[in-house]
Amino acid sequence: MNVRTLLLSVLLLVPVAAHAQRMTGTVDSRRSTLAYAAHHPTHDWRATSRSVTGTVAFDPATPSGASVTMRVPVESFDSGNDSRDDHMIDAVKGDDFPTIVFTSSRVVPTAWTRSADGWSGVWQVTGGMQFAGRTVEMTLPVRVAVRGTSFSATSQFPISITAFGIRPPSLLGLAMRDNVEITATLAATLR
Repeated sequence: MNVRTLLLSVLLLVPVAAHAQRMTGTVDSRRSTLAYAAHHPTHDWRATSRSVTGTVAFDPATPSGASVTMRVPVESFDSGNDSRDDHMIDAVKGDDFPTIVFTSSRVVPTAWTRSADGWSGVWQVTGGMQFAGRTVEMTLPVRVAVRGTSFSATSQFPISITAFGIRPPSLLGLAMRDNVEITATLAATLR
């Protein structure tokens, strides 16, 4: 290979490398929530935590290398009923295992497009959720949008509480349903 061909090859690679940029951000707990919807034969309820923390890191051009970590204190969920919230903390062993943690191990973008104002699409995020002393691997559908330095992600998915070794709490001799619907909204400012 002559010098001219080598120089041309290097110059052609530079624009690609210049666009590849890993961005990182800290989850903004003022704009992020984790909520669960639970069902009992006598009533349904929803509890929300606004104490979500964590990190996100990825290259928008190749999000398959992304990593996401999310942490939520068990005691931070508020259903509007203190007695019910205290009972749930006991049921999920919140005193022994005070934090729910999700750590990604793999990201597969199933739809990811660039537009004039940023990137958006859907990722399948696989990772381990630590809850009540157990870690369960799961794959979550996550809708992601990046606008400038603003990152947002939303996901809705069911979990089985018995998969985490939690016995469904009872009221009036009737147990709540095993499946709980989770809704997560994460926001971060990227750098």
